[in-house]
Amino acid sequence: MFAKFRKKLTLADLAPFPDAVAGHEGVLSDINHDFVIKPCTDQEVTFYEECSRRHCELKTMMPLYYGTLALAAPDLKQVLEQQQKAVASIADAPPQLQAGTPANLPAKARGRMLETNRAIVLENLTLPFERPNIMDIKLGIRLWADDATPEKRRKLDAVSAETTSGSLGLRVAGMKVWDPVAMAGSKDKYRVFDKMYGRAFDERTIRTPFQEFFYERGADGSK
Repeated sequence: MFAKFRKKLTLADLAPFPDAVAGHEGVLSDINHDFVIKPCTDQEVTFYEECSRRHCELKTMMPLYYGTLALAAPDLKQVLEQQQKAVASIADAPPQLQAGTPANLPAKARGRMLETNRAIVLENLTLPFERPNIMDIKLGIRLWADDATPEKRRKLDAVSAETTSGSLGLRVAGMKVWDPVAMAGSKDKYRVFDKMYGRAFDERTIRTPFQEFFYERGADGSK
């Protein structure tokens, strides 16, 4: 059995999820950040419900699944517009990084919002942490869904072939790392790496993003 809601969520309770580093636009949370609310396809709902009912071992490694939430597209856009206004008011420019370090720029726009009125509601695993580090890893060699158009299949097959998705079956799709040393001149002490950062690696260099993620930087900037 999956967990059940203990309270009713309304539009006023929702806000953009601050720790989404990859994937489609439109990931939300409630004002207390208890839940992650992600627009979804029918296949995603089936996956979480099947795991909750039939795959107990896998379930223990996943966030709790609370079911689905009906969310109309205009309502979702309204919440996202509020986020865009907040982001536009921040004028901090990212500081220069050491030579040889991949560019650390604000994350590029993620994938377009899904055309759906359903969202899955999941446990927010970052809730207990004050400054969580987040990494999104895309698994698998085939990147397209069964209903993808031939054009989209060709495009994503090319991405797979040119990146570690094809050679290793995984790719770093984005991450944010708390780094008060490198980001000393910014209000936000996070270094943000977008999807293009992860596409630059191959079998020989794939350790680099994991070193950026796990190794703490010393006061002199060394690791």
